[in-house]
Amino acid sequence: PEPVELSVSLYDLPQLDEDEIKPLGLIGRADPNLEASDVSAGCDCDSRRNSGPIQINALSILTLFLLFLGLRPRRFNKRFQQIKRFQSLFFILMIALSTLVLSACDDETKPRRDTGECNPMNCGDNQVCSEGACTTLTCLEDSECSNLTCENDELAICGESTQCECPSVPLCPDGCADNEYCCYQSNSCESSPPPCVDLAEAMNCPAGFELGATMRGQVNPQSCMLENEVCECIESTPLEIKSIGRYSDLAYDSIRGTTWLSAYVEDFGDLVVGQVGEENNITWQWVDGVPSDAPVTAAPSGPRGGVSSAGEDVGQYSSIVVAEDATVHVAYMAVDQKNLKYALGQRTADGTYSWSIVHLDGGGAIGTSLEERGPEDGAGWWTDITLDQLGRPSIVYRALHKQENEATLTSSVRFISALEAQPNSNLAWGSPQELQTLTPPEALMSLGYPEGTGLFNHIIQSSNGLVAAWYDRTGGNLMMAQKSAGAFAPPEVVAGWSHESRRGDFGANVNIAIDENGAIHYCYQDGATDSLRYLSPELDREESVDDGIRLSIDGREHALHVVGEDCSISFDERGRVFIVYQDSTGHELLIARRDDSGSWLRVTVRGPSLGENQSSSGFYARSVSLGETVILSHYLYDHQIEPPRQFLEVLRVPTP
Repeated sequence: PEPVELSVSLYDLPQLDEDEIKPLGLIGRADPNLEASDVSAGCDCDSRRNSGPIQINALSILTLFLLFLGLRPRRFNKRFQQIKRFQSLFFILMIALSTLVLSACDDETKPRRDTGECNPMNCGDNQVCSEGACTTLTCLEDSECSNLTCENDELAICGESTQCECPSVPLCPDGCADNEYCCYQSNSCESSPPPCVDLAEAMNCPAGFELGATMRGQVNPQSCMLENEVCECIESTPLEIKSIGRYSDLAYDSIRGTTWLSAYVEDFGDLVVGQVGEENNITWQWVDGVPSDAPVTAAPSGPRGGVSSAGEDVGQYSSIVVAEDATVHVAYMAVDQKNLKYALGQRTADGTYSWSIVHLDGGGAIGTSLEERGPEDGAGWWTDITLDQLGRPSIVYRALHKQENEATLTSSVRFISALEAQPNSNLAWGSPQELQTLTPPEALMSLGYPEGTGLFNHIIQSSNGLVAAWYDRTGGNLMMAQKSAGAFAPPEVVAGWSHESRRGDFGANVNIAIDENGAIHYCYQDGATDSLRYLSPELDREESVDDGIRLSIDGREHALHVVGEDCSISFDERGRVFIVYQDSTGHELLIARRDDSGSWLRVTVRGPSLGENQSSSGFYARSVSLGETVILSHYLYDHQIEPPRQFLEVLRVPTP
C-alpha cells in the first residue's frame, strides 16, 4: 500500500496589539473575581460563543468527507478498498474535526481594533471624509473643491479662510471674536479653551504653584480640539508689595563692602532686611511678621514666601548693625504688642541667613512680663542699636509705664545689652537699665511729638565706651549719657532750656558722631525756628547749619522751610563734618558740609528744585561716610506717575 501524508496547520487569524494581549498559561488560574463570561481558556478565548468562520469551515470539510464516504461511485470501490485499511486514521480525523466544530475558539472577548472608518453623516456641512477623519479641504482656488458635495446642486468654492465651503453655509461668515475660533464641525464660533483645563484635576500642584501651559497649544478647527499643549506646574504670581522703606535704617559692612537696610513693610506689617546690589537694587529678606502656620497662596520664591495672611504687626523704629563676622543685628518695635524685639541674622555656609527672634522688653516696671504689664505700658519706640568693644549688641529705646496714682504715663530712656556676641535667646541678654525717667505734668499739652523723654535715641561706640543721646521733649533738652566701666554715668543736658548758656528747645532728630580725637559732634533741630544746628562742646562749636530761609531767584521774596528732619552727621576724607538731612517743606534730600572757616555749603541731592519730575524725597534719611563718597538711603514719594509709587532709594554720591 502507498503511504498517505497528512499535515495539519493551525493559524491564529486575528493579530492583536500588545495592549490587547492577556497572557495566561495553559494551566493558569483565571482571576476568581471575574464574571464567568470573562474567564477564558489558556489562549484567552471564549469557547461558548459563536465561533464564526472557523466552525463554518470545519463543518464544510466534515460534510464533504461524509458525502465522500456515503455517495462514492463504483469506480472508486477498488481504490477505496485500498484505503479502508487506514480506516482507524480516518476515524481519528473525524473526531478531531468534530471537536474543532464544537470547541473552536473565538477571540470576541478581545477588544476589536478600530476600523478607522469615517461616517460622512458625522461630518460638518463643509467637511468630507479623508483618511478616516472628517476634515475640510484646503484650497487656493475653486477648482480644488470639486470633492465637496453641497446641497441643492451648489458648487463648492474656495472661501476666505482658504478652505472649501458651500456658498449657502460658509465657514463662520461673520468671523469670530479674539477669544474664539471657528469650529468647522459645527460651523460656529466657539470659545477658546482655557489652558490645561482637562488636566486641572489630574495634576496636583504643590502650594504656591498652579497648572499652566509651558507651550500653548493650538485649536484644530477640524476636530475642534486643543492639540500640542504642554502643561506643567508653574510658580504662581508673586505677592504685590507696594510700600517698603518707612522706619528704615542703613548699615555698611566695611570688610565685605556690602550695604544693608532694615525697613518696615506697611502692606502687611513685617520687618525686612535687605542687601544692596551693584546697581543699588535691594534684595529683601522677610525676617518677622509672616505667620508660620499660614498657607502658601502665591509664589514661594517671592515676597513673604507666598504667604498672603497677615501676622503680627512688627518692624517699626528699626535699627541695624553688621558685625565683623557678617552677623546682622536688628532692633525694632512690635506694634501690636508694644514691645522691643531683636532679630539675630547668622550667615550659613551657602551665604544665606537664618534668623532668631527675641522679645526683650514690654515696658511697664522693669522685670514685668508681657502678661503682667498694664494696657498702656509698652517699649520699643525710637530704638537704636550698636556693638560694644566686645562685639555685643547694645540697644537704647523709649519705654512707657502707667504708675499707680499718676494721671500721665511715665516715660524712660532704657538701655539693654547682650551678654554675648550672638545672643539668640532671652538668657543671653541682661536686664534693662533706665538712663532717664520722666513723668510729665498732666496739664502739659504736646503739639506733634509725644510728651516725655526718650525721643530720637541714638547710641554709638567710642574709644572710651558707649555714648547715648536723646531728646527730652517735656524739658526741651538735648541729653547725653556715657558708659565707661560697668554702668552709665548720670545723664547730662548738652543743650536746651535746662542748660545754663545753650538755651532753647534743642534736641529733636539728634544724631551724634565721634571724631578720631574722641570729640563728640551733634546735629539736631532748633524747635523754636525749625532750623538745623550743629554742636561740638569739646571744640567749642555751636553753629546754625540751615536756617530754612529760601529766597526767590531775584532775591525779592523768601519762604521759611522746616529743615533738619532725620539728620545724620559724619566726616569726609579730610575730617570735615557733613550732615545729611531733609527739607521737610520742600521735600528735598540735602547735604551740608562745613569748611575750615565755619561756613556751610549746602547741596540738594534729590528734590523738586532739581527738575519738574523730581519726587518728594528725604524721608527717613540715613547716611554712611566712606571718605570721598557717602552712601545715602531715603524714602521717597512719586505721585507724578500713575499709579503713584513710594519706595526706598539707595545711592552713592561724592561728598561736597
